[in-house]
Amino acid sequence: MSRMDRRDAQRARRRRTALAVLAAALALLLLYSLYRVGTILWTYGQGEAQYDQVARSVATALPTPTAAPDASAPAAETAPAASPAAQPERLAVDFSALQAINPDACAWLYGQGASLHYPVVQGEDNEYYLNHLLDGTRSACGCLFVDAGASAGFSDRVTIVYGHNMNDGSMFGTLDAYKSQEAYDAHPEMQLLTPEGSYRVELLAGMVTDPSDAVYGGLTTEEEVAAYVESALARSTFQTRAAYAPGDRLLALSTCSYETDDSIFLVIGRLSPLD
Repeated sequence: MSRMDRRDAQRARRRRTALAVLAAALALLLLYSLYRVGTILWTYGQGEAQYDQVARSVATALPTPTAAPDASAPAAETAPAASPAAQPERLAVDFSALQAINPDACAWLYGQGASLHYPVVQGEDNEYYLNHLLDGTRSACGCLFVDAGASAGFSDRVTIVYGHNMNDGSMFGTLDAYKSQEAYDAHPEMQLLTPEGSYRVELLAGMVTDPSDAVYGGLTTEEEVAAYVESALARSTFQTRAAYAPGDRLLALSTCSYETDDSIFLVIGRLSPLD
């Protein structure tokens, strides 16, 4: 074999070796990617399965009240009945059973417009429930949680509830539906149920903001809250039919948004007793 033939043979072997190494690297990358996707899907499924089970065991739907017909109206003057507007489903929650699962459970948040049907907890800090489920299982889904510094019973002027914006739509993953007027028009309120009482959450505003938003600094006086609500209404992604009144307690739902690296989507609502 000539010197040139030997060089060609060596180059051919090097190419085959390089191609084999590249193929092996691509195969490993593919396997790792499949593993990561599988892990993420399993994590999502694990979280949703637990919350579905909890919801089935502690939350039950109540009959929707219907208005009785006006018996005093003369029959001849009675007009054909109009189709009633759809009413939000009412829930009852067994908090004894819920707190037997986790004593940190302090509320249940239900919102048809954002497919919310979750327990809410309050821990000793704002870190633990970022990556732990209701039963303490470690999971990227986490749990909806009240700010650790908030007073009990949602008694502060503004109480913040945090949740992940999950890609599969779980937790607060569909809260940004309220970036549209259509979502608000279809579902202008949520429900917050607590051991002390149940509340209608009349939505006032939804807005894209960031960690410097005044709501995270604490709003305590009536003047601060009123000014904040005025600002929120001006920035809102929808026009509300509800109205803030002095002394109202507010609920702020906070999740990540993706306009910038530190964007947050906030939905603000006023609490009123649920009859």
